[in-house]
Amino acid sequence: MLRSRLTRGSGAVPEYRVYFVGPDGHFFNFKPLICGSDDEALAEAKQLVDGHAVELWSGERFITKLEHKPE
Repeated sequence: MLRSRLTRGSGAVPEYRVYFVGPDGHFFNFKPLICGSDDEALAEAKQLVDGHAVELWSGERFITKLEHKPE
């Protein structure tokens, strides 16, 4: 399970970015997300894996890379 960077009572809402990774390994686009937890952001990122890999980041913190798996 991924941990949220929220602290109890902080009132902060984590901002995330999903970076789209091209076949050359470079980012070619991104989508900002505002989610209540890493798990919520991960669920959103999984929906964006469509023909390419994506990386999920929260600020400078790398969370995970989701690879595209051809069917």
